[in-house]
Amino acid sequence: MNLALGDLADVARDHPLITAAIRGGKGINEITSAEGGQDFRKALQRFLDDYGFRGPAEIDLSRPRWHEDTTLLLQVIRGNLAGGVQGEQRVRVDRLAQQARRAAGRLRSHAADTALRHAKQALIERLIEVIRAYLPIREMPKFALAKIFAEARAQLLNVGAVLVRTGQLAAVEDVWFLRLDELMSGLSDPTVPLAVDIVKRRLTFRHHAAMRPPRVMTSEGEVGAQVWEPGGLPHGTLVGTPVSGGVAEGRARVVHDPNDALLEKNEILVGRYCDPGWTPLFLNAAAMVMEVGGLMTHGSLVAREYGIPAVVSVDGATNQIQTGQRIRVDGDRGTVELLS
Repeated sequence: MNLALGDLADVARDHPLITAAIRGGKGINEITSAEGGQDFRKALQRFLDDYGFRGPAEIDLSRPRWHEDTTLLLQVIRGNLAGGVQGEQRVRVDRLAQQARRAAGRLRSHAADTALRHAKQALIERLIEVIRAYLPIREMPKFALAKIFAEARAQLLNVGAVLVRTGQLAAVEDVWFLRLDELMSGLSDPTVPLAVDIVKRRLTFRHHAAMRPPRVMTSEGEVGAQVWEPGGLPHGTLVGTPVSGGVAEGRARVVHDPNDALLEKNEILVGRYCDPGWTPLFLNAAAMVMEVGGLMTHGSLVAREYGIPAVVSVDGATNQIQTGQRIRVDGDRGTVELLS
């Protein structure tokens, strides 16, 4: 998906007026009305045909998909145009593939220097085949499920439009504040008003959305206090779980909503969490820091796939790190050093 998005940025690079419009923050209609706009529109449509059903927080049916709102995609392309070069996304993947082949070669060489080398080499060859063939399958159920979610969203919005026409809802988006039985009741008998306080439910939702849950809570509802303090580290160093090796230093970009994020090339992505809808941001990221996560969460997997350092489970990262601040991410030690 990100290779296709990088190719889309390259289409924009081929047309100076398109590049200028995107970097100027213009909307999609203004962008495609410029010289070369038809080429960009066709390339964008090809991308949306393949991946338009995805979006940030896509497990939430109320969130728009990319085919409805291209803001995030245009922001990613805008950041890429600011510091990237033609075709670099494919050069990077080729480089990572070469590193993977060299790593496999080292495993084979190591096995050749040990006892039972023939058996070990055969086992290693088999494991390499299995990992390469089956590890990508982990993403396939998510990919298929996202298509189902997108279709469910479309159908529910259609229901919302029906309830607006019958006067039972004031706006189509109010459908997200109905329970299933209420929704079915409104469809079955349009003459009976829905006894639902949408305003109150919306306020309750905003209240809960603004809350920050504790990192750990017992089944009895008790919240523990963090007492561990690492020693021997530079002042201002945050500690988390290392999930992707390497060290990167650069400007931080704290992201709360990917639709509002302009992550420029080689900036360090800092957020509370990372779901599949954040994946386009990795096209420009030099490293990743997240407040929650583990070795097998989505952001960690994508960071390793892209070969960028990453540290997760960094408590309070989005509060202690400011956008524009220089930080150093050590994905081997699991530390984030605040430099300025």
